[in-house]
Amino acid sequence: MSGGFALGSWLGGGGADGDAAAVVPATRSGAIFDEWALDGFSAFDAARDEVAPECRWWNGTVQYESPICSHFSLSRIGASSVDRAVDRASRCAAAYETECVLAPEIGLGIPAAFVYDEAMATMAMLIAPRLLPHPSDPVPLLVQDPAEEAPHRAVTLNRTAHVEFLPGGKRAPVTEVLANASAWCVQLLRAAFAPSCWANLD
Repeated sequence: MSGGFALGSWLGGGGADGDAAAVVPATRSGAIFDEWALDGFSAFDAARDEVAPECRWWNGTVQYESPICSHFSLSRIGASSVDRAVDRASRCAAAYETECVLAPEIGLGIPAAFVYDEAMATMAMLIAPRLLPHPSDPVPLLVQDPAEEAPHRAVTLNRTAHVEFLPGGKRAPVTEVLANASAWCVQLLRAAFAPSCWANLD
């Protein structure tokens, strides 16, 4: 992509002076979901579509932690929670024209990335993605804040990634080689959550 990579995320963590990133809860409340205004509307209420999503884009200055960073907890996420998460991610992706959304950006406290699935014409949920050995194919990118509240940042990411993950709503993990925006999104998610989370999952 020539002009830049419009993601709600940055690669790596740390302050402007190179300090270690502060570790913060993935949700403000510490629950699996932060409450949004649209939660007060019925799914059948047309007024719900007029409520702006409360997307909170990650700027790379913090890393997230969550008590749900365990295979036991993640395997028990119900279908209703998956539907709620995908709905939020789709709203943020549409509102800010981005192909990648990270779970904490939609007030969700699990290590998951949402990437656009062209075949299904919706956002796919990739839970606890693990990077498997794969040839390196680095590409320089300019990561952009969809809300344009933080400066762009130059990063280098692999164009493809061999990933094992749990699809939202499924019980068994799958393995895929992702490319471009989907691969970059997973790599950014890995940077967004603290190493302690991945130590419990990898």
